[in-house]
Amino acid sequence: MHRDLKPENVCLGSGIYQNIVYLVDFGLAKRYISPITGSHIEEKKSRTIVGTVNFMSHHTMNNIEYSRRDDIIAIAYILAFLNNEGRLPWNIPEPNYLEIDMKDPLVY
Repeated sequence: MHRDLKPENVCLGSGIYQNIVYLVDFGLAKRYISPITGSHIEEKKSRTIVGTVNFMSHHTMNNIEYSRRDDIIAIAYILAFLNNEGRLPWNIPEPNYLEIDMKDPLVY
């Protein structure tokens, strides 16, 4: 599973490779088949949210363990993003941590 699909991580080939789509940035990738048991990972509650908020599935937002279905949902969101002039209906801005005053108790 890629776990961070977003337009920035999808590249299109050029020239004779123009029909090829490349995925990059596998820093958050994870196996969905256990190398020990050979079975699919279990669906469970997760303690952390992984990925980019705008392209994250509702399952991931509800702390359900990331699975292949969430990559498919992210691809659908990317297609919607590209079809809608680079916008999504929810378009949540990423936080700018440089602008957050860490001494402000309301931030926590």
